[in-house]
Amino acid sequence: GTSMTIVREIGYDSELMQLTAVPVSELVELRGVRIDGRTIGPGKPPKVLAQHESLVVASGATARSADFELNFTLPTSDWQTTVAALDGSAALTLSGNASTPHVVWVTLPGMKTPFDLVLKPHERTIFVRVLTDKVIAEYFVQGGRAVGTFGLKAGVTASNATLSVRVDRGQISLHSVSAWAMKCGWV
Repeated sequence: GTSMTIVREIGYDSELMQLTAVPVSELVELRGVRIDGRTIGPGKPPKVLAQHESLVVASGATARSADFELNFTLPTSDWQTTVAALDGSAALTLSGNASTPHVVWVTLPGMKTPFDLVLKPHERTIFVRVLTDKVIAEYFVQGGRAVGTFGLKAGVTASNATLSVRVDRGQISLHSVSAWAMKCGWV
């Protein structure tokens, strides 16, 4: 099957000699009401999620059409976290270990082997953006250096939709979490 994607801006990171893809900046104008509760962000202490702990940012209909951003400190020990969207089946897994601190393994929905995301020497945080539009979830990691689209099977109800972060191994320190319901772009 095929999935449509949102319009993307293609760039080039000359330091890493790598193409990047990010949502076009005009999508910010489609952000509606905040749905994250504004509990994690500027002026607030980071939220530490311990192993097996989850943070559900939004659920229900608002989570099916949303723009979700999160930023966390790169852990110094072995770690793994999952960012889930739609009904939970669209899950991005990020992991790393202490022996290779500047490599993050990114596993997008449908991938059998992880993608090695090499961090720049000065990077100490991981940034993830997720856009959901009822039947697709699109993931953008570290400014579009890892990108993936996940199509949802038809028939999943809005009541099952969630946007969440879960720690599978180790712990992470969330510095910012923002989420907005998205307005229709066809009006």
